[in-house]
Amino acid sequence: MRNTREAVLKSAIQNFARAGYDGVGVHEIASDAGVTAMMVNKYFGSKSSSDQLVTVLEAVFAAIIETPMA
Repeated sequence: MRNTREAVLKSAIQNFARAGYDGVGVHEIASDAGVTAMMVNKYFGSKSSSDQLVTVLEAVFAAIIETPMA
């Protein structure tokens, strides 16, 4: 399950960096992560919920902090 969550986070980071938050849909994040939109919603909830946005951003920042610098 951790790998799925990490794949979703990686996809979200890449897509948000490329197209901005408003330019990316849950289905695109899910497709790039190799999961269904339902799985994205399971881990992070609806993209339209501001509370869920905070959760996603916290997870993204945590993932960045945990990633070793090259």
